[in-house]
Amino acid sequence: MQALIVYAHPNPRSFNAAILKTVQEELVNKGINYRVRDLYARRFNPLLTAEEMEKIDAGHIPPDIAAEQRLITEADLLIFISPIWWSSFTTMMHGYISRVFSKGFAYGTAEAGYTMGCLGGKRLLALTTCGVTNENGENTEYFTELSDIIRHHIFGFVGMEVIHKNFIAVNFVSRDEREKMLEEIRSTIRQEI
Repeated sequence: MQALIVYAHPNPRSFNAAILKTVQEELVNKGINYRVRDLYARRFNPLLTAEEMEKIDAGHIPPDIAAEQRLITEADLLIFISPIWWSSFTTMMHGYISRVFSKGFAYGTAEAGYTMGCLGGKRLLALTTCGVTNENGENTEYFTELSDIIRHHIFGFVGMEVIHKNFIAVNFVSRDEREKMLEEIRSTIRQEI
């Protein structure tokens, strides 16, 4: 099995960095080969321009996008790690999805006039964090909507089987509670991957 980790947090001392380290350790323990795409460290360009869209539509994939698409094609398992800021992925992660998951690669239009996903057969583990507390999230149905968007409207749309784990109030909980979150990630990888 080949895994691709796409990681998007600018602070190397963040809880997301601890998640990345935990994921890497568990993949090694399971004997799974992996690559990491640290979008901030790589200074990935998240901006999808009109010119680039025209090139992609014409079948001319920019080299940086072609490289990412090749890595996704080679992977059986994708693991996306990102905080949720302003009710969405970071700009870097959102830009990665917008540029790399392009028409013709991640989705296409079927002859019957509907859009179909092209990445079927791949699994995705989405690991997200947010500062929203459980009380605030439950009152607004925030967590249900967030998970639906990630599982169905982004990655499910392109045909992937998705597991989503969202860890809440990470800025406000104790070290012990964060360690329990990391243990949940370990358990998910051991049991579901």
